[in-house]
Amino acid sequence: MIALRILIVLGIGLILIRVLGATWFSKSQCPRCGHSKLSRIPRTTIEHLAGKVLFAPLRRYRCQADQCGWEGLAIYREKSRAQKPIRQESIGQAALPANKASSFASSTHPSLATPAATPELLFSNVQIHRLLEKEEFIIHYQPIVNTKTKNIVGMEALLRWQHPEKGLLFPDQFIPNAEKSKLLLLVEKWAISKVILQAACWQSQRLIPLTISINISSDLFYQSSFISWISEEFSKSHLNPKTIELEISEKMLRHNHKISQASINKLREVGIKVAVSELDTSNIDASSIKSLLQFSFDTLKINRSIMNQLTISMEEFEKISLIANLSERYDVDLVFEGIETADQLNTVHSLGCTIVQGYLFDKPLTEGDALDVLEANWLGRMNRLQK
Repeated sequence: MIALRILIVLGIGLILIRVLGATWFSKSQCPRCGHSKLSRIPRTTIEHLAGKVLFAPLRRYRCQADQCGWEGLAIYREKSRAQKPIRQESIGQAALPANKASSFASSTHPSLATPAATPELLFSNVQIHRLLEKEEFIIHYQPIVNTKTKNIVGMEALLRWQHPEKGLLFPDQFIPNAEKSKLLLLVEKWAISKVILQAACWQSQRLIPLTISINISSDLFYQSSFISWISEEFSKSHLNPKTIELEISEKMLRHNHKISQASINKLREVGIKVAVSELDTSNIDASSIKSLLQFSFDTLKINRSIMNQLTISMEEFEKISLIANLSERYDVDLVFEGIETADQLNTVHSLGCTIVQGYLFDKPLTEGDALDVLEANWLGRMNRLQK
């Protein structure tokens, strides 16, 4: 009985903290000594259950400073993840030449200016093998959400380089060299294998069904051995292939109709979903949309540059409205990327669409933070964000 009372009091206390939007401490800095490195400590059962009850990730951290060793529990403000449009780019988006399809390229462009890549940030041909072995490359995951059900329905995988001296680097700072040296395929295959293993881990924890979106380059998409290679990866991980959605650009799709459709058919035979992104709306009409939707893909992504025009251009709104209507007829899902404001979200809803991705809901997350969000269903906060 005493234990039950303690649990009730603890639960009420945590709920009050949640309602007040309090933050016990910033996980990026120790409140005692100011040290910038904090390590995670496994959560207790109570903390794990409390996170689910409160719809908020709870994590315990320890300061890594030798003379400190402080420990504390982190609980975040609801707006802490959504209020700052932090720069984000996936592999090769801004850096690759216009005539090349980027790998792991996100349509959720950075809101802030991205500094140009500098020579000291680019690795050599020899270094790339060392980077893969030391796992300095890491994958971040940005949630894709259904605003109607308020559930996370997917994640987009985004590549980063955790540089030992310069910190976290974005793709535009290191991918051009990999593309020029013809080693991009090696990086892509490493990243895809990593994502498949992570998805298999989430599947074992019953956090699936969930679609993980992975951007791939034209070189990998058209590689003759790609289907057999990725099928083997699924076999080794015991992951349901329907969990993975490979994302290609519209330009790649239209480059060679017959080869593109044949490649898509082979992927779908395996069970892998296919998404099309980087839609060009400059000369779009009903005929061009129909010709695009006749390809047997699963998802069409509307990128951030289009979203920016939607809120100010009636012409662009009418184009996307036509796309939304035809997509429903062809049974193709629409995902709107780069949602950062309530106005943008309202525009999406006015089109009758509900699947979105962007900083209004969450930034790209580390594997650990993504697990926290999935376990706690942190999107329970969306009611407040939409008011």
